[in-house]
Amino acid sequence: GLTKLFDETLRRFGTKLVHEAPFEIKDGVPVESQIDAIAAEFKEKKLPGTIFIASSAKNSAYVLNKLRKAGVKNKVVGTSEMATSAFTTAVASYPDTGIKGAAYLDGLLVMTPMLFDTGNETAQAFENSYKQKNGVRPDWVAAYAYEAARLVSVVLAEKQVYSSDLKLKEIRKVVRDSLQEMKSPAKSSDGINGLNWFDDKGTMNPPVRIGEYNGSELISYVVQLQPIREAGVTNYLDELVAGRALYVNDRFMYKTNVVYSGVQLTGLSNLEKFDKTIELEFLIWFRFQNGKFKPEDLVFTNAVEPIKLEKPEKEIVGKKTTYRMYRAKGKFFINYSNVEHPYGTMLVGLSYIHRNLSQNNLMYVSDVLGMNLRGGADGKGSLLKTLEDADILKSLSGWRIDRAWVSQEKRMQSTEGSPTFVGFGKPMPLYSEIDHGMIIEPDSINAQDFVKEEYWIYLAI
Repeated sequence: GLTKLFDETLRRFGTKLVHEAPFEIKDGVPVESQIDAIAAEFKEKKLPGTIFIASSAKNSAYVLNKLRKAGVKNKVVGTSEMATSAFTTAVASYPDTGIKGAAYLDGLLVMTPMLFDTGNETAQAFENSYKQKNGVRPDWVAAYAYEAARLVSVVLAEKQVYSSDLKLKEIRKVVRDSLQEMKSPAKSSDGINGLNWFDDKGTMNPPVRIGEYNGSELISYVVQLQPIREAGVTNYLDELVAGRALYVNDRFMYKTNVVYSGVQLTGLSNLEKFDKTIELEFLIWFRFQNGKFKPEDLVFTNAVEPIKLEKPEKEIVGKKTTYRMYRAKGKFFINYSNVEHPYGTMLVGLSYIHRNLSQNNLMYVSDVLGMNLRGGADGKGSLLKTLEDADILKSLSGWRIDRAWVSQEKRMQSTEGSPTFVGFGKPMPLYSEIDHGMIIEPDSINAQDFVKEEYWIYLAI
């Protein structure tokens, strides 16, 4: 079954399956002894190539542990089970693993429906809330559990079920029928991982991302493949010839280059409430797989005047990757997006997209490692803590930071007549956008911080 399918697919790409090592999961058959034998076999035969592990999180962790202990250094690829907290916890739990846990994980490639470094502002807010409440970072399983509960609560609120006399069985039917109405992106619900909708079989089709472990941290791999799903897109061969698409497993796929990008604010000044502008000074950097494209060719979408990144202040060109860092400053509009914030507060920050390459071919990813944003529930490593430690508002007397985030969004741009997007069979002009924002508020005592909301209603009366 699965072995034959893998072999047939691999042969299409000029390679093949050279060895398989199944193990049985049933009562009376110890899994550990089977895996021990498999690891010994791999060590003895010194088989070349990549090892694919397809099992539960616990068993996959045991396989990886035994392979690495046996000195098997082959590249390892795994399923979404290996992109979970259950998997990394299991890897670290073996008493003989110790400090080598991160080394065992390093370089491991996994498939996953969600990566937080590509998450939108909603995903970042969920990640931060989860860390504060549970003391650990969430995985995609936690995110989708939250999303399922959120979808149900949205339906219950929209249908006003809470104020009705419906019985439980009837409520379930209301929820089911409402979810079935989400049959296309046009009828979808925007959520933590993009649009939520279901096909004719009632199945949600989340994106398939490829993550890579950097030590114990799961981040986006440098190249992603995305199926060409847009209705009416027919210029497959043009995309293929231009190197923007690949033909994989009987379908055309966009080849998306991933660029890790980070921003470090170094100064804020000249806040003009009337003009709704502020001056920002910042460092911005890019880390990417070597190629002909220029990730620094940006459009700052909320800049008052165009800002061009000229000569990099630092540049490191390696065999496979390039790093460039620029120092820049400019005037930016405040309250530049639809992020909700209370009256009297202001949204300050910057956002940017590539000038020419859409999300199909370039995806900016928040460089959470480079910005040291992988802290725990104590707030260390959070963007808010980083900005507070840097005293970034020292020149803006009377203000403090309420919250801060860095997220990856999708932005629809004008085609500007570009032949890439204009005409029948051309893709939509959607761009990958990085948003580096914060909400600032007056640094004064706010009675709402101490008095519950219901009492404000009473006092207003």
